[in-house]
Amino acid sequence: MQPERIKILYIAGWGRSGTTIIENILGQVPGFFPVGEIRYVWDRGFMQNRLCSCGMPFRECDLWIKIVSEAFGSIENVDPHTLNALMEDQSRTLRIFSYLCQSPESIMQSPETQKYLENLKKLYMAILKVTKCKVIIDSSKFPIYGALLNTIPEFDVHFVHVIRDPRAVAYSWSKPKLLPGTTRYMKTIDPVESSLHWVVWNLVIEYIGKHKAKNYTRLLYEDFTDHPKETMLKILANMGESEHPFLPFIDNHTVELQSNHAVSGNPDRFKLGKVLITPDNRWEKDMRLSAKYLVTLITMLFFPRYGYKLSLGKNQLSSGSK
Repeated sequence: MQPERIKILYIAGWGRSGTTIIENILGQVPGFFPVGEIRYVWDRGFMQNRLCSCGMPFRECDLWIKIVSEAFGSIENVDPHTLNALMEDQSRTLRIFSYLCQSPESIMQSPETQKYLENLKKLYMAILKVTKCKVIIDSSKFPIYGALLNTIPEFDVHFVHVIRDPRAVAYSWSKPKLLPGTTRYMKTIDPVESSLHWVVWNLVIEYIGKHKAKNYTRLLYEDFTDHPKETMLKILANMGESEHPFLPFIDNHTVELQSNHAVSGNPDRFKLGKVLITPDNRWEKDMRLSAKYLVTLITMLFFPRYGYKLSLGKNQLSSGSK
C-alpha cells in the first residue's frame, strides 16, 4: 500500500497581493499548519534568526526546535549557508523555462537538485510528524519554488494563485514596512519592476497550475475582500477539505486570528485578534498619476485575462475569479 502523500496548500502570486491574510485565515482551520514563506527558512530562520510569528526568534521557538531536530537531528546539524545557496541557485527565475519543459524525473537527475529537494522533503515530513497536521500551508509565492515542490513524489501540491490589481500591488511595494523586532524595513520596489514581475509571475503560475499541478485555484484579491468567507470555503472545497466547517469568521468581513508559527513573510502575519477584511484601494487616490499610467501601460494587455479595466479610479474590476 502506497503511503499517503503530504498535502501542501501552496499559495503563489507576486508579493503584496494578499497572500499573508489568506494564509493566516486558512491556518486557523483544524489540521492546517501555516509555515509562511518557508523558502527563506535557511537565511531568515537559521542564519538571521528572525522572529517566528509566535514572537520568538526562530532558533529559540520550541516548536521549530522540535521540527528541526526531527528533520536533521539538531539545529547545529544544519548547514544553512549551503542550503540557502542551493535554494538561490535552484529557484533562479531563469530556470523556470527548463523546469517547465522537463519531466520530474529529468529534473531530479541533477545532484544539486536532488540534494536540495531531499532536504526539503525531510523538513516538510518533520513538520507533518511534529505538528500532526493534515495540510501544510506554504505561502512562499515563487512560481519556481512551487514547481520544485510539485516534482517531489511524496508531495500532493495544491496551488492557490492569488492575483491583485497591478496598480494596487505597485503602490503597496512603494511603501516601506518595518520588520518586527528590528529597526529595518522591507525593501521597496519601483513600479516598473513590480509590473514586470506581476506579468511574468502570473503567467508562469497559471501555466504551472493548469498544466503541471493536480489542483489549481485562481483567486482575485478583490473577490476575496468582497466575499472573504465564500472564497475561503471555495479553496477548501477545491482541495477536498470541505468537511472542515470551522473558519475564524465573527461576521462576513471580520476574522479573529490566533498566533501561528510562520517563519517568514509580510509583517502582517503578526496581526492577531479581530481583523476586518476590506478592500485596500488607497492607490486610487494616493498613487502618483504618472505611476498609474506607467503600471497600466505595462500590464494592460493582461487586464481582460484577469478581469481588470483600464479605469484609474473607482470600479476598476469587471469580473471575478475563475
